[in-house]
Amino acid sequence: MTSRAEQPGEPDPVEMAETNEVRRQVAAAVATLPAPERAAVTLRYLHDLDEKTVAETLGWPLGTVKTRLHRARLRLRGKLLALAIAVIALVAATVVAFATGVVHLPTRAIVQKPAAAWQQDFSQQHHGTTGKGSAGPAQGGTLADVQRQAGFHVHTLSGVAGAELRNATWSTVTFKDGSTEPEVVLEYRVGDFMLGVVELKDKNPAAPYEVPTVQHGYVQTIDGAQYLFGTDGTGNVTVVQFKATDGVIFSVNFYGPRYPNATGPGGASRQFATNVVLHLA
Repeated sequence: MTSRAEQPGEPDPVEMAETNEVRRQVAAAVATLPAPERAAVTLRYLHDLDEKTVAETLGWPLGTVKTRLHRARLRLRGKLLALAIAVIALVAATVVAFATGVVHLPTRAIVQKPAAAWQQDFSQQHHGTTGKGSAGPAQGGTLADVQRQAGFHVHTLSGVAGAELRNATWSTVTFKDGSTEPEVVLEYRVGDFMLGVVELKDKNPAAPYEVPTVQHGYVQTIDGAQYLFGTDGTGNVTVVQFKATDGVIFSVNFYGPRYPNATGPGGASRQFATNVVLHLA
């Protein structure tokens, strides 16, 4: 990758990287809280709502909100102290990363398994052969609305020339055992391409990202992060999948101009697809 000069008026890259890392680490810490405390903390501190508004939003008495926020602060105290140390260590790595022009999300390792074994494990872990479960009706709104409903840090596309967010929706995915997880879909237009970025919170955030043995595509490692690139018959990229260290599973879908004599959308070049996934933050 080529380096880029910082343009006047652009955010300082080190500050950007530190901010992104803080968000990721805080989101990971908040994800360990019991669900009621996680909901209160997300609205109070990540969305900057006052306690009264949090109570109205969640339908709880104000005293309940205060109690759950207090308990959450006690649980998070040690984790956020460790975060301060981690951010200091990040600065040196950030300088090196920005020499290439990109600071990307850290990911979990991708583990390829034989298709039959993967299907068996996937069914056990995700409660059904349909995979992630059954998604409820999608609801649209602003990016802030989607972030608030998701309950986790929604990663967005930043730094790609011409990228325009066209639509944002969220839904609730219900598994066979009755448990639920939020799913977010962000749709972007970049030149002739439409991009669909699907983000689903994994129930096992620390686990590696298991996939069936790749038949049509390849696994690429970039600065220690791993991505699964799915390709079409021409070798162009139709989807990139990966799991960030905060436990969010990504599926980035590319819908380009149609190929001659084809009815479906065309894929993206490897360079274009790589540039997109490295700018999700």
